[in-house]
Amino acid sequence: MAALGETMDFVVGLWASPVVKKVVFSLAAVLFAWGGKRLLARLVERRAQGEHTRKFVIRKLMGYGVDAFLLLVIFVIWAQPILADLSVTIGILGAGLAFAFQELIGSFAGWITVLTAQPFGIGDRIEIGGVKGDVVDIGPLFVKILEIRNWLDYDYPTGRVVSIANSAIFDKPVFNYTYSFPFIWDQIAVPVTYDSNWRLAAKMMREVVEQHAQYQRLLVEAKEALHRARQRFAIEKMTLDAQVFVRLTDNWIELTLVYPVEAVYRPAMNSEISTAILTLFEQTPDITVASETIDVVHVGQVDGFKENGQG
Repeated sequence: MAALGETMDFVVGLWASPVVKKVVFSLAAVLFAWGGKRLLARLVERRAQGEHTRKFVIRKLMGYGVDAFLLLVIFVIWAQPILADLSVTIGILGAGLAFAFQELIGSFAGWITVLTAQPFGIGDRIEIGGVKGDVVDIGPLFVKILEIRNWLDYDYPTGRVVSIANSAIFDKPVFNYTYSFPFIWDQIAVPVTYDSNWRLAAKMMREVVEQHAQYQRLLVEAKEALHRARQRFAIEKMTLDAQVFVRLTDNWIELTLVYPVEAVYRPAMNSEISTAILTLFEQTPDITVASETIDVVHVGQVDGFKENGQG
């Protein structure tokens, strides 16, 4: 009994220490926040409507909210008794920290700007700082991009995830392929010889796009998206029809097909349309695809010089 009494006295004395109380309350707050985040994640997974990307964004925002609340609680637990006495010190310390961590603060400010102004979001295809790719995560300090192209010739993922500081949005242009209007224009240039029926070739190229199933589906969605974009931006003229532009060169007639396409389907649709065009041209006798050729002429004697180079 004496040992038990001593243990109780030790525990009571230990609990009387303000530091011990703060440690216990802080640990309790951490456990509460951890459990809350797991519970919220399950609720989002079960009840939130929409695709995986939307659920991911909701989980991230809720997680940041819980983390911010946890930091506030721990700050209050540890700093409340001395805030009045250290107000001046905290002000000077804050100014010094702001200068020392200006890049960190800039990234955090960039994060707030991305969340409020929304120059891009999760799933958008963007280019920033020379890096192109799909946004897969937006954190308080970095935006993570699944890189495309680079050493590849097409807009395919390289498999690398690039982290870019959020502060980059303040000093680098951000190109968004899918913002407000989730379509871009692609082109296919085909050279044909001058003796080809280039009018028929241009007609065939347009019809290949117009008959493509992806384009027909896209056209309905693109018209609605373009209408919404015109309400938001000063967009005057923009056609969704496939067009062929003609350019004359010294060697051939260049026919350039321009058509709208969803950014993520650009490589596949480009390949399918190119294949269909080449197949049609092969089946049409009066259309010949041109190519640059070099004629090598063997001359035995030029201007008094023999073939062996002696005069």
